[in-house]
Amino acid sequence: MIIKDMPEEAKPREKALKFGIQSLSTDELIAIILRCGCKGKSATDLAQEILKEFNIYGKDSLPNIKSLYKVKGIGKTKALTLLTALELGKRCSREILVTSNHKITNSRILYKYIAYHYTNIYQEQLIVILLNTKKEVIDSKIVFQGALDNVVIHPREIYKYAISNSAASIIIAHNHPSNDTTPSKADILVTKNVKKCGEIFGIPLIDHMIFGDNNYYSFYENGDLSEEE
Repeated sequence: MIIKDMPEEAKPREKALKFGIQSLSTDELIAIILRCGCKGKSATDLAQEILKEFNIYGKDSLPNIKSLYKVKGIGKTKALTLLTALELGKRCSREILVTSNHKITNSRILYKYIAYHYTNIYQEQLIVILLNTKKEVIDSKIVFQGALDNVVIHPREIYKYAISNSAASIIIAHNHPSNDTTPSKADILVTKNVKKCGEIFGIPLIDHMIFGDNNYYSFYENGDLSEEE
C-alpha cells in the first residue's frame, strides 16, 4: 500500500504531527527521511527493506553509500540523506555519552566506547582518549592517519592535545584493517615512547588498544604497560 492510500493516523508524517515524533517506529522515521518511495514501493516499504538488509545500530550504523544503491528505489540523494541523518544521530549520541561523564574502567568498556565512536575506518588511525581523575572521558579524537610504519607518531602532538584539555591520563588506540590485532614492532615502540613521555608530563598512558571488527588487544590487559625491568 502506498502511503497516500493509508488511513491518516497511519501515515508517518501525520502520525508524528498528531502524536509526536517519538511515537514513530524506526521504519516510519526512515520513511520520513526518504520522503517518497518508488514505483511499486512506498517510502515505508523502502525503509523496511533497508532495516532488513543493513544493521543501522551500533558499530555498523553507517553502511557504505554504494551498498545502499543495491536497494531498488534508493539513489544517490536518498542514500546520502539517510547517511547524513544516521551520522548526525551518532554524533549527538556521542556528545551525550561524553557530557554524561562516560567512565572507562576496563578494557571491555574501552572497546565498546571505541567501537561506538570510531566506525567504518578503512585505514590505520591513531585515536587519543583523554580522561579526568575519575577516568571519565573529557574528549577524544583521531590525531594521526596511516599505517604506524609509514607515519611518524610523535608523542609531542598527543601530549599537546592532552595538556591543552587538562587531562589527568590518556588512552591511545588504533585499528588494524587486517583485523589481526597482534601488536607489531612499530606498535610496541609507539607505546613505549608515549608511556615515557607520559611519565615526564605526569599524564600517564593508561592503555593502548589495537582493535579490529570484533576483537581487540589491550596492552594494559596483557601486562605490557607494567614497569620495565
